Amino acid sequence: MQKTRYYTNTKGRLLKQMQTLIED
Repeated sequence: MQKTRYYTNTKGRLLKQMQTLIED
């Protein structure tokens, strides 16, 4: 469960970074 949580957190951070790049 912790592994999935870490994966989701990393995925969310990556998506956030991509969104920021697109907006910028």
